[in-house]
Amino acid sequence: MATEPPRQSEPRLSAVMAETFHLGHTTPSFSAALSTFALELSSAKAAYVLTKDGEQLAAEPSDAPLPQATATWVAGLDPGSGPPARVFDEAGALATSIALPDGSIGWLVTHMRGATGPARALAFERLVGLSHQSFACFKHPDLAVLRDLLQTSGKLEPKKLASEIRSFVDADLVAIASISGQTVSQVTLSNQPNATTRAAHPEQVRRQILKVLRSGLKNSDIHIGTKGDGSVAVKVENPRRNVEFLSSIVNALTAGDVVRDYQRRKIGSAFLKSLGLAAIAAGLAFVPLPDARRIEAEVISTNLRLLTAPISGVVSSVHVADNDPVIANDTLLLEFDASEITQEIAGAQAEYSRALLERETARGALDPAALRNADLEVELLRAKLDLLEVRLDSTRLLAPISGVVVGGNIDTIQGSTIRQGDSLFEVMDLEQLALKLEVPAALLNRLNDDEVGLFRPDFDPSQSLAGQIIHISPTQDAQANSALFEGRASLEGDLGTMRPGLRGVFLFEREFKPLWKIVWEATQNWVLLRVWL
Repeated sequence: MATEPPRQSEPRLSAVMAETFHLGHTTPSFSAALSTFALELSSAKAAYVLTKDGEQLAAEPSDAPLPQATATWVAGLDPGSGPPARVFDEAGALATSIALPDGSIGWLVTHMRGATGPARALAFERLVGLSHQSFACFKHPDLAVLRDLLQTSGKLEPKKLASEIRSFVDADLVAIASISGQTVSQVTLSNQPNATTRAAHPEQVRRQILKVLRSGLKNSDIHIGTKGDGSVAVKVENPRRNVEFLSSIVNALTAGDVVRDYQRRKIGSAFLKSLGLAAIAAGLAFVPLPDARRIEAEVISTNLRLLTAPISGVVSSVHVADNDPVIANDTLLLEFDASEITQEIAGAQAEYSRALLERETARGALDPAALRNADLEVELLRAKLDLLEVRLDSTRLLAPISGVVVGGNIDTIQGSTIRQGDSLFEVMDLEQLALKLEVPAALLNRLNDDEVGLFRPDFDPSQSLAGQIIHISPTQDAQANSALFEGRASLEGDLGTMRPGLRGVFLFEREFKPLWKIVWEATQNWVLLRVWL
């Protein structure tokens, strides 16, 4: 049985659209492609691409003459500067404004075949779509930014240039480096978002670029451009838009003044470089630095209540979830099944009513002995009722303090049987916070009682809160891997962003010392501890 030869697949509309609006088009080639595409889409008898003033750029069919009346009509229309696109209708001709590859505004004009109703409405819709697509490709705001970037790249300071490129491609980091043979130098990093501030440094980027140069392998993050003796490498981490323009940017950097600027920054003599470094090191030795002390710290709550079951029984309902805010003596946390206690109260109330009647009967009979017995029974039943009401109150657990609910197995409590004293969950007061300090043994003799410092949280080191040491434990923390002493410090200021569990450092500063003295004291201590003794 002969097999049927495979049928050639037809191109998809999206592929034809992409080819028509290809960014590499010149204005004449784009005009010819667009007139052909518009003719097929709108079922018109002729399609034209005109300049803003009505001059014909392309036509389909190519020999279709443009009526003078149409050219005059189009020249009198106002195309505006972009979407929302309008479709003008005049004597069977439809016209809509378009953007051309050179950045100018033109017209797309079709002559219809006398179509009416749905066919004409469909032509309107497709012309509007073509207009929007042209403006998106050739008049997008990012293209103006790109043109400015390419024209001014040689005039920008290197860090400013790297930051402009990072903003244009929406990347985490952009680094620009100068290349000479197998040497990578003058690495400049762009500004970086807060989340990646400590993600890269120049030496790390230099090694990555050098590895690509030596291996000869391609790396999608590193783009290298070469022209004559000048070479430049651009490292782009996680670009999220405009990736297709990276090659154009690298070529512009190579051809422009940027490479020459990097080359001028190089120091020609290794001797002068070494001499300069030695002079800088000698000067730094006498720079006064703060004799700073840092202690790891954790934010804790000083008002934390562990809730336990006041009675044994079945939890009938739970009214809070983890992290819910609660108000002291007002928010109902959970309820136990109180049906048995309610029945006991009903029986006790009946007995109490009966005892009251018997006491009144004994009082009326003037029987002192019977009256004393009746009074005793009334008192016993009243005490029993009071005890049952206390137990009934215990079935409703209210928040003991204001704060938030944390921890515990809240999701599994409802419907389970709980014994008296079992742990339920915790309520933490977020308004009363302090610091738990992890004090190294080496700092014990350098900390004074009630010393004041600053707490800087890890999640935002620019934020600082004042604090004061309250106490330091006289014994080591048994759970610590090294010699640490647990301490406690107050925390003051705006605590709105602080939460228990956040970590950071607690800083203290004493007098300023020159760098050589700090190094000398550290070396002296090391020798005494490890060599002399």
